[in-house]
Amino acid sequence: MSKQRGVGLIELMIASVIGIVALMAIGSLYINVQKVAAERYKQLTLIQNTASVVQMLSSDLQRAGYDGNNGYSLRISGATDTLYTLNGVDHGLVAYAYQVGTSGALPLYKNVVYQQRSGASNSLFVCEKKRTTLMDVNEVVNLAGTGICFNLFDSKVIELSDFEVKSARVEGQKARTALVSIEVVTHLTDQPSIESRQVLTIKQRNWQ
Repeated sequence: MSKQRGVGLIELMIASVIGIVALMAIGSLYINVQKVAAERYKQLTLIQNTASVVQMLSSDLQRAGYDGNNGYSLRISGATDTLYTLNGVDHGLVAYAYQVGTSGALPLYKNVVYQQRSGASNSLFVCEKKRTTLMDVNEVVNLAGTGICFNLFDSKVIELSDFEVKSARVEGQKARTALVSIEVVTHLTDQPSIESRQVLTIKQRNWQ
């Protein structure tokens, strides 16, 4: 009788150990699955947010230069092309304007600037202002602190790695236009090695 009780106790202990090991394995697997799911979610968030910003930029750029069918292309004051661009090691911008209506007897313009700033190179800002006059190139490069700009990415989650703007003129017999290539590279704030790279190429519309 005593021997049977001893065997039962040993079997119970073995079963308990096996159960604990199984629970630990299941728990470890669950944690790993959760980590993988969380990482995948963050990667998808990065890709989707970056693609959304690039799509917004692409759609708005199609309006650049529109003057209400008055026969010419609008330009930022002091700019030689419809899209005013700058590019540097840790900064870049594209600026443009288009008519959105009237204010009284005057045309109403929407002035738009997308920029990566020196000293804040991990952020991509968009600055928009509706008014009856066009911005000039000096205003465009000095928009910090004006209150019309906001960061397109939540810096707690996503940061900008690079905003590269390239412009090349294309001239034909009857018209001159430009091809503008914009590359937006972002990364996860807490994992800079995980990046998303989006490129768009825009042919300036010739509103003339």
